[in-house]
Amino acid sequence: MNHKQIDLLEVISDKKNSNSEIESLMKGLLVSPWCCPNELIDKYVTKSLAQILKQYQKYVCLIISRKKKFHWFKIDFAGIGFSLYDKITKEKVNFLSQLIIYQESIREDLEKEKIDFNTLATYELGALVGLYIYATMAIYDVAGIIENQANPRSKVPFFVIKPLYLNAYYLTVFRIDCNHQSKLSDHTILMDLFREANIRQLYKNSQDLIHLSYLLIDKKLSINIRYLSSCFYPAFQKLLERVQLLIYLYHLFLCSQQNCIPEQSILINMSQITNSGFSIDEIENLIDDKGHRTGFYNTILERTSTNGILTLKGFDLKYAFTIHTKNQLDQFLRTQDNWFEKSYVIPYLQNEMNSNRFIIGNGFKRSNKYKEQLPNYDVDVVIYDKKTDIFYFCQIKHRLMLLMTSFRDTVKKYNSPFIKEGVNQLIALKKIINEEVIKQQIITAFQNTSLTKTMIEKKNFSRSSRFLVLHNLEDFDFCTCQNVTMFEWNTFRNLLKGRISTIYNKDEKVEMKEIYKELIIDFADLDAVKTNHLTNKTEPKMPFSRSNHLELKIYRICEFKVFNKRIFTFKKIESIVPYFT
Repeated sequence: MNHKQIDLLEVISDKKNSNSEIESLMKGLLVSPWCCPNELIDKYVTKSLAQILKQYQKYVCLIISRKKKFHWFKIDFAGIGFSLYDKITKEKVNFLSQLIIYQESIREDLEKEKIDFNTLATYELGALVGLYIYATMAIYDVAGIIENQANPRSKVPFFVIKPLYLNAYYLTVFRIDCNHQSKLSDHTILMDLFREANIRQLYKNSQDLIHLSYLLIDKKLSINIRYLSSCFYPAFQKLLERVQLLIYLYHLFLCSQQNCIPEQSILINMSQITNSGFSIDEIENLIDDKGHRTGFYNTILERTSTNGILTLKGFDLKYAFTIHTKNQLDQFLRTQDNWFEKSYVIPYLQNEMNSNRFIIGNGFKRSNKYKEQLPNYDVDVVIYDKKTDIFYFCQIKHRLMLLMTSFRDTVKKYNSPFIKEGVNQLIALKKIINEEVIKQQIITAFQNTSLTKTMIEKKNFSRSSRFLVLHNLEDFDFCTCQNVTMFEWNTFRNLLKGRISTIYNKDEKVEMKEIYKELIIDFADLDAVKTNHLTNKTEPKMPFSRSNHLELKIYRICEFKVFNKRIFTFKKIESIVPYFT
């Protein structure tokens, strides 16, 4: 892989760090954008976009200050509308889908102003959603990723991706869509499983619920019971108890829904839960488990004014696992350092991968002997692929409380030590990959494997080396940073195993069946990974794979009032922007 891979997060990050004013501007656009200084917007944001952005700032400031001036006639902002244009599917999006994207950020920012999100009218939410969309577009504009395409027949601002960044844009949408498709697939499979008669009556410590808990703890938290040493068992048991309760509640919620995608909360009787083996203390502890994060998913179970009746909200399993198993995970992590790479990932690779194709070598790092002569490099595991003659030098990172529910969180964490440390250590290795001392360490790494010293000495590591950061953060799946490729652990192991889809067997209890097709590609080449994924998908093809790019048309809805009485409502197209989510 000789070409440099561009990541939009990296472009934004580089621009953000280019000077202090742009850093201040981007911070202002990401957090409470109604407070972002107009002088910085005027200086760096394209004029047509800046005008719309400042108009929405004005709307939102009026909402926050609750000030209204009386005019005998006026035109008021009354809402926002969207349509997503795709040349083939003509797919549409609605206000609710856009609200969900920004809801967590909006809630957090409004809390600082002591405003309850739930008290806002629809048109007020529309103003906020519009502001956050345009603030996001302004960041892409300042970073030089989008541009206003002049159209002499229309005065409507039309922003498009610059040709240089089109491929990076496709990868960004691919990443988001894969994340969404994975969650949707999990949701659909679990809904069907739960509704099967033979597992409808789940109860605590039943074989079905235990097995399902093991599967989901592995996928959502990257903890696999088969690769845990005995010292982990007491902490894991406490984690398992909480996860069983969360899965049981998820089961109750899904089975109550008529549609594939749940949309509302439900009322349940506490006895429904206790009759399945869960204690009142377990339930009460979950209800009181608040405060780990503000916003939409603050808690999933709440008391009502009626004794014994609870409100159960719809929730995302990964989020619920991470938030509502925090205490159990803290105990688990205190048991041993570096458990993820040493106790799980490396043994998993050694035992689960096709040994006729992949050879797994040990990690290595700079020794104190070369502290003054060599940069600080560190590798956790080396994977050699016989079919492609490629060595993958991997850094492995694991975090449990980095929940990125918004664009601004992702931008912030992209610059965090969690990402940068691993990337910098691999870049240091890349610069000296052909040094004799490195070659000797690689020979030692593959000692006692079929990859011999003679074979390694013949390799040209400048050509055959790839550098990967493996982690458990789905928002950084299919990412790059300084040409180091980043994969979420579940994605990477599925690529190595050639897994293209998972189905379940209705005739068995909680039985998952995986479909495999060997992939002979450069796994660090995200273009190749994307092409392969789209070619082998068993589900319908993604919209972005069939069109040059998706256009999100934004409409402003206005009301003409006389003496505060609405005379008529009209809608006009306000702008056309790239669709990022």
